[in-house]
Parts: sequence; structure tokens; C-alpha cells
Amino acid sequence: MSMDEQEIDKKIEAALMREPNFQLPTGFANRLVSMIEVKQKSVRSREVYWIAFAGFLFIVAIGVSVYLTGFRPSFNAFPFLNNYAGLIVFGVLFIGLLNWLEKRFLRKHISIH
Repeated sequence: MSMDEQEIDKKIEAALMREPNFQLPTGFANRLVSMIEVKQKSVRSREVYWIAFAGFLFIVAIGVSVYLTGFRPSFNAFPFLNNYAGLIVFGVLFIGLLNWLEKRFLRKHISIH
């Protein structure tokens, strides 16, 4: 290393050792946090839009598939279930009701820390 390079290295080290004379403006952190919150809200709304759009396309695809194939739901694949269709529907609705009740009343009182 030549003498000039050593001097340059010493100057760089000295400059790096000095603390810069710089202060952030008042309220900088608050403005930064509010900017981040606004950005996150826009990203979330965009995500909700795309999820809803994908769900819509999924429903359309199911409808087209059912129409083109002539699909008709039945219990013919499981003949032992033919006599219990009402019981199955009741079971599904009852489990859904219990799930809704649990979310509506019990989860309000549980706080996760």
C-alpha cells in the first residue's frame, strides 16, 4: 500500500469514528409509523380483493363444471347412507350451530396474552 492510500484510509477511519451532526425532525417516528400503517391497509385491501376474486372464479368454475357434466348429488355411492340423509344434514347443521355459538359467546371472554 502506498503512502497516499494509507493517508486516505486514516482519513476514512477518522471520519467514521466521528458522530454525525444530524438530528431527525420532530415527529419523524410518528409519521413513519403512520405511513407504514397506511401502506399495510392498502396491501390488506388488495389481498382481500384478490381472495374474493379467486373465490368468485372458484364458484363460477364449480357452476360450469356441474352444468357441463350434469352432476347430481346423491348417496348412491354409499347406499347405507340413503336412509340417514336427514340425520346427516341435522348433524352438519348442529355442529355448525355449536361452532357459531362458541365463537359468538365463549371466545369473547378468552384473551390471549
